[in-house]
Amino acid sequence: AEKSGHLRIGLIEVGSRAIRLLVADFDRFANFIPVKIDTIQHGIDPSEIEAGDVSSINEIILRLEDAISKFSCDRVVIYGTEICRRISVLWADALDGRIKVLTPREEAMAAWAAGILCEDNKRAPIECTVIDEGNASTEIATGYWNGNLIHDFKYTSLSVGSADLMDMYRADSKAYLQRLIAHLGNYRATVAESLGRSTGGGVVYLAGGVATKIGWFKVRKSLDDFYQPHRVNGARLSVSILTNVFAELSKVFKLDPDKARRLVDARAGSEDEFIRIISSAPFLAIVRNFVDNRDELKITGYGVRHGMAFLIMNELLEFDVVKIV
Repeated sequence: AEKSGHLRIGLIEVGSRAIRLLVADFDRFANFIPVKIDTIQHGIDPSEIEAGDVSSINEIILRLEDAISKFSCDRVVIYGTEICRRISVLWADALDGRIKVLTPREEAMAAWAAGILCEDNKRAPIECTVIDEGNASTEIATGYWNGNLIHDFKYTSLSVGSADLMDMYRADSKAYLQRLIAHLGNYRATVAESLGRSTGGGVVYLAGGVATKIGWFKVRKSLDDFYQPHRVNGARLSVSILTNVFAELSKVFKLDPDKARRLVDARAGSEDEFIRIISSAPFLAIVRNFVDNRDELKITGYGVRHGMAFLIMNELLEFDVVKIV
């Protein structure tokens, strides 16, 4: 079928930290003009989901659906990630039936597309690997984009997310690095088996809120610079920078905890964000080295919802099924 020129797409994403709304006019390369953006923090602990939490999610979906209805969308997609997969196991029929619960493979593909969006995707073929750390899981995906279809797509999903890392850090911050290395020891083989031997020729992107915030450290001009995630797209980092983030923040924290928190997030009450960043930086460095031994990497400020739009616009997502060559 001929690719669509432009579509107005409404996306509602039920994530493990928040429910996000994006209404935008997209072209097939997922270049977009935003029409409506909203984020509602649901405050649900993915490890302790209760029946009332599911009702809260359903109520928020209804409110956001009502908001979307005002914008004459060509396509509306409501989907959920890891938290919805956990709810489906606990209460099979409790979620709003219109929520498409993404499989780990589908979520990984949408995250992978968020990396492709930072490349010049008219210059196909492109090889790309994306590491997307979420609140409850981390997806690693690799594949080729030939300008029309996705080839050789491989992925793995690690049952480790920022919430787990924060708990580990809070339990014993002094021994955190040693415990993290031991905890991740078994995952290297899992990644190697799932992704196969890397050719070493593709770009490796970090995606997700933590990666975006670390990228912001590099591109911001001052502590007062207003946080703009899109400005990190394509920012170049390295494994050594990720390691240094942990070392430097730990050093500052020993001398002046408040200053360390302000370096991460100058807003009041930002302790959780500080712990999220300091616990995730070495995690991302270790997982990056699971892919290959190169030092360099890039950051994408795009997320799963932007990747979903890319799949929709290229007719790779039809009837809620991702088509893969």
